[in-house]
Parts: sequence; structure tokens; C-alpha cells
Amino acid sequence: MGEFRVETTEKTDYNKSEGSKLIRSSDGTRHDRYTVTLTGEVTVGGRPERLYTPGVTLEIVPGYRIEVANARVGSGRKGAVEGVLHREESFRQPVELRADALPTGVVCESTEVEPEDDGRFRLACEASDAVEAGDYDFLITSSSWLAGEREIRAAYTTVPVAARMEVKGR
Repeated sequence: MGEFRVETTEKTDYNKSEGSKLIRSSDGTRHDRYTVTLTGEVTVGGRPERLYTPGVTLEIVPGYRIEVANARVGSGRKGAVEGVLHREESFRQPVELRADALPTGVVCESTEVEPEDDGRFRLACEASDAVEAGDYDFLITSSSWLAGEREIRAAYTTVPVAARMEVKGR
């Protein structure tokens, strides 16, 4: 099912009425809204006390989403899959994109979208002469990694994106 957790010893500025904290979740955590109660320990009159906040709504979202804008190739010719990778502001890792489950006779190169890029991507494709004209379903799959504490990397993937490819006849 996954989990999310925040452990911090950061000092808080109690004069501020709002703020934010990046919370990382494990891969298995469902993208959903959760209500969490934050706790903290303070010393009051020389005695430790535990404080609890009212419930806070937390939304777990994917680090990025993929939008395919165009997927065309001609039989016996070259073409491309083009689209945009939309990142969450806090997701700053490269993302590798691949076209999978392509029609027999169509091959596409993979590509990597870097954090400093504008998110647009292009997978160069080529179809053999034997591929019949038509519209075909395929998948865009992705992989990346999450930087953890102490420079530990964890694999990060999202659900493959279903798309349609137009193969034009000669």
C-alpha cells in the first residue's frame, strides 16, 4: 500500500501562521488525499509536552504526468511521437521515456527529459514497408529516480500512458 512520513528536527518560527514542508512518499502510496495530524515536542516549565495539530489535508500526487500530442509515422518512412512531460515543482530528476507495445515493424528511440528542459519531448520512430496503414494503440512508459537522504536513489515510475499512433500508407 505504501507509506509517507516526515521526520524533522527543524526549528519552527512560531510567529508565522503558514508554511510548507516537502513530504516524500514511497512508490506504493496511492495518489489520493489524506488527513494527517502533526505532532511536536516542546518544553513547558521544564517539562516535555507533546502538542497535536488539528487535521491537515495532504495530497499525494505523481512527480510528473505525460501528455502525448502527436504520434505519426509513414509505412517505410520515419516519424515521431511528440508530447510534453509536466512536472510537479518539487520533482527535479531526469525522466526516461520509451514507446512500448508498438505495432510490429515500428521502432522508436527512447529519450531523456532533463529537469531544466521545457518538458517537450520527441521520440524518433521508423516503420518498415510491411506495416499496414491504420491507427494503433501503444504505450509511453517512463522511469526516473528519487533522491533520498544520504544520496540513496530509489527507482520511480508512473503508470504507462496509453496513446494512438497513426501509420500512413505509402
